[in-house]
Amino acid sequence: MRDHVGAPIDAKLAEKAVSVANRIRSGAIKPQQADEVVKVVCEMTEAAMTHFFVKPVKDFGGGITMRGLAEMGVSGSVRAVHFGLGKILHKLDQRQWVMVADFLDQSLVEVNGRPQ
Repeated sequence: MRDHVGAPIDAKLAEKAVSVANRIRSGAIKPQQADEVVKVVCEMTEAAMTHFFVKPVKDFGGGITMRGLAEMGVSGSVRAVHFGLGKILHKLDQRQWVMVADFLDQSLVEVNGRPQ
């Protein structure tokens, strides 16, 4: 059964997400140092939303106004994610912090041998 929606991300971002997850688990990044985690989650969010909203507008010949609206929606959504995570992550206990690493790992899959 097909039960996931995925979007491609570049290999550098995938490597960064894996590195951040590993550093969370090793204790190198603590909840009080969540800025790097917020950044990588926002980058992943932006890549996915661009794939699902901006790319189709471009691919199907949407005009500059439609593309602008799609890009503005993505930008606003990423800002909201940044704001929300910035308020939440630094308050997590260790068990919850490891769950963030699990989330990052589970967000990445390989398609044709390439992390996505």
